[in-house]
Amino acid sequence: MQHEVVQLETGTSDEASISDEASIKGELRSLDRVAFDHKREELAERHNIRGATLDKLYKESQRDGDQASGGTLDIGDVEAWADPVDGAALLDELAETFTRYASLPDGGADACALWTLHSFAYDAGLISPLLAVTSATKRCGKSTLLGLLDRTVRRPLPAANITHAALFRAIEKWRPTLLIDEADSFLKHSDELRGILNSGHRKDGRVIRTVGDDHEPRIFSTWGPKAIALIGNLPGTLADRSIEIPMRRRTPGEVIQRLKAGQTFYPLPQKAARWTDDKLNEIRKADIDPPASLNDRAADNWRPLLSIAHVAGGDWPQQALAALHALENESEDDNAGVMLLADIKTLFDKRGEDRITSLMLAGYLESLEDRPWPEWRQGKPITPRQIAKQLSAFRIKPQTVRIGDDTAKGYKREAFADAFTRYAPDLSVTTSQPLQDKAYSDYATVTRGEAVTDIKTHKPLAHKACDVVTDEIPQNREVL
Repeated sequence: MQHEVVQLETGTSDEASISDEASIKGELRSLDRVAFDHKREELAERHNIRGATLDKLYKESQRDGDQASGGTLDIGDVEAWADPVDGAALLDELAETFTRYASLPDGGADACALWTLHSFAYDAGLISPLLAVTSATKRCGKSTLLGLLDRTVRRPLPAANITHAALFRAIEKWRPTLLIDEADSFLKHSDELRGILNSGHRKDGRVIRTVGDDHEPRIFSTWGPKAIALIGNLPGTLADRSIEIPMRRRTPGEVIQRLKAGQTFYPLPQKAARWTDDKLNEIRKADIDPPASLNDRAADNWRPLLSIAHVAGGDWPQQALAALHALENESEDDNAGVMLLADIKTLFDKRGEDRITSLMLAGYLESLEDRPWPEWRQGKPITPRQIAKQLSAFRIKPQTVRIGDDTAKGYKREAFADAFTRYAPDLSVTTSQPLQDKAYSDYATVTRGEAVTDIKTHKPLAHKACDVVTDEIPQNREVL
């Protein structure tokens, strides 16, 4: 970290000598801001220095005091294993270690093993995917998994909290594998921290900050492997740059070993260092294409892991693909906005009206047990405000709507026309007529001919009731 340095001139009647600097700082260090303000003139006169010089010394004394109260960091590199290493066997050992100590989803242990080697070989590629360790609630093993990574990755730097300034300076100085725990407590409130983490996804990621008294612009790299553990979901931009490991509480029948304090997994990191050092050029040239079914960002995230699996050989190319499919299907928040649009379209279709209130929508989403909405943030249901925030990405805002004799904040279907066309085009058919009597017809598993909306009707239906939809829902089920 850069520090301001106060140069004291000597040989003048109004400046202190260099030999006095340490003693002045020592005196200033014990003063808080109020006490310093009261004593400033007295101190400047007593030490025969200018007020501006005293102000600089006070700032330095406070920084020195902060540093003295914290521990220093010493992040050394692991010494590579002396003998050549079999990559497939090493991945087997790593995956078995993760399985032994953590209850992981399908594909989770293999993904963590590959990401561990990626922490040694990330400079071979252009993308470094975040490893997002998530859960709906506490006591699901997230910290245990980070503890396992702390013992196996290259240059681990664990942190339960970190500022954006400390983050880019730590990356520039040590090139660590950053392991951030309990990110739900601070990450969503720091735009700068999220921006730095986002930029570090690519090899050219960097920030520009000014340093020193003359505020000289300097470039700081943000590039490097990072794992983030949190309750809930990562912000959308970070989730898009992540491979997610969704953790759940283990069942009584699941038996895992307890990770002990101070326990090491020698020689796994030493072997990882040797294998990646030997195979770095092969990994760089491999550049394995992920399945075409993945979106571009997900493909970028998995490419470096698939390349490692390809170079390792054995069964690992197939195991890596199996892990990819298992975890990509498992992830719920990968397209939260698109999922929300789909559920809103379904509600419009079921109700048969062209408007809904925000409270009505929130209540409906909370009832969907197979969706993330009932436990959207820290185990609590999604709120109208959180719905509005998600929809703002599609330029959809709540407005005042009238339903019957009541008015409230909500949404009209017409506001979703463009978003539905682009992101949710293939869902249940839309009712073709507005309700006149606000009655509902029963749900059916097939669509009656006159209710199909592929062809527009020119006149209101004679029965004036809601059309049926094709979703299979028990008869006479009440809809919000």
